[in-house]
Amino acid sequence: MIAAIHALSIQTQVELIEPESGLLDFFFDLLPSFAVMLMFATAIIHICFATWVYADAQALVQERRDRQAVVFSPLLWLLAVLVTGIAGLAVYWAIHRSTLSPANLVETE
Repeated sequence: MIAAIHALSIQTQVELIEPESGLLDFFFDLLPSFAVMLMFATAIIHICFATWVYADAQALVQERRDRQAVVFSPLLWLLAVLVTGIAGLAVYWAIHRSTLSPANLVETE
């Protein structure tokens, strides 16, 4: 009997310490949904970047067939950008599209 009263008093004290449901709990309940939406948006961005890089690399293969080989095949660029996202896109751009790329240096001289 005493143990039951003691357990009831501990449970009542714990309930008094816990904050009531409010705006903060509402946002914490929505947090998993936001995380899923963020992952979905990131996946779509990666797919869009990878598709563009693949198409551009295919065009470069056709354009530079006689002059210079492309560093990687378009399929490897697709996979690299799909996995790394913006970092892979930046590497692709630096190698093939920036003014520092070897092909652009040869063409300007």
